[in-house]
Amino acid sequence: MGSPIEVSANEPEGDFKSNAEGGNFFKDVPRQIMALTRKNFILAYRNRTATFLRIFASFFFVLLIFLVNLGVQARFAADPYFKNLPSPPRTVIPGIPACVPKSGVTFCITFAYAPAPDTSGAGVNPTADYATLGAFTAATGCPSSLCAEMFRVHRIVRRIMANNAVAGSPAPVAAEAIPADRVLGFSSAAAMDEFLFKNPNTVQAGYIFTAPDDITTTFVVQLNSTAVQIRGSYDR
Repeated sequence: MGSPIEVSANEPEGDFKSNAEGGNFFKDVPRQIMALTRKNFILAYRNRTATFLRIFASFFFVLLIFLVNLGVQARFAADPYFKNLPSPPRTVIPGIPACVPKSGVTFCITFAYAPAPDTSGAGVNPTADYATLGAFTAATGCPSSLCAEMFRVHRIVRRIMANNAVAGSPAPVAAEAIPADRVLGFSSAAAMDEFLFKNPNTVQAGYIFTAPDDITTTFVVQLNSTAVQIRGSYDR
């Protein structure tokens, strides 16, 4: 029989010793960081075009937005809707201009108002004059607690409609008497707001009246200031 074969189980010297045993952890980490940084710098230098685009892509995007904004400002520089006018010039308006339909709307209301004897929620047209509160109550069936105020507001609205054609200073849109079908009355400000939300760009303005007696009358104006673009120009 042959002699037995001896197998050496000696471990390699030093190459695989842990950093903790050698005590070189704090020396190796900076060396590795510097090596990786140098490697990434070399790769970035070799791909200079891609590196340049990655660095300056956000800058070019912001520059593009800035140039587009300058173009929009130059396009509408003369439009008053895009101007900051701390002291706008005064414009004399002889009367309430007629509502002109815009943005696909075929019919619009010159003004709406509240309160009025409306029970449908769709608005009521003030078509007639009433000499007394009793005649108004009998014709409209308004609530007894609100009928007196509604009657006072109704008379004011009818006078506005009739006197709108009174001559004043010239205006781009000539004032004329407002027909009843271009005026809508609502039972409350909330009912009027609900109609305005459901029918955008159909009412030129709204008036919320408060008339507790024959002497005191106050009102709040709601103006439709939505700007509509028509053939490249903005209008209301």
